[in-house]
Amino acid sequence: MSQNHSVTPSLRWAIKRSFVDYVFRMPDGGGWVTDGATATEDNELVYEWVRSEATADGGFLWAFRGDVRFSGHAGLLFVRVADPWLSVLGDQATLSVVDPISEDGGRLDLVTVQLAPVETSGDGTTWAGDPVSLTAAGVGLFNDVYVEGELFAPLMVHLPPADTPNP
Repeated sequence: MSQNHSVTPSLRWAIKRSFVDYVFRMPDGGGWVTDGATATEDNELVYEWVRSEATADGGFLWAFRGDVRFSGHAGLLFVRVADPWLSVLGDQATLSVVDPISEDGGRLDLVTVQLAPVETSGDGTTWAGDPVSLTAAGVGLFNDVYVEGELFAPLMVHLPPADTPNP
């Protein structure tokens, strides 16, 4: 990542490449991005940064917005990964998303992430997340196809300077 250009605060994540590839190989498979999410040419998802706040346990909450949906198999496959939040404590984080079956706006802990700062500049700090592992709660989102601990794609987070904790 070059320091010669500005970096937009965001979460960048390909979720799980084999899953995304599988969806797009289906005759009726597809994916949609809205409400603050975009996709790159190689299907990496970019979620828009919303805020960072300190938490009571000494950690941080990094909130992002965007709605990403995958579907296929005549509607039998439907996966929604919306409004991801990272709850960060030290170098460990849990990424939660809007629980698609919750009626009260609840959240689902999807994956755990090991974070490390990779660059700090006038634009803020970029963090790499790897490994990214599926939680027991996240297994159902993918119709029990993946098991707890399944590795998902690494992710990158870029926070603006005012919201960057000391690495």
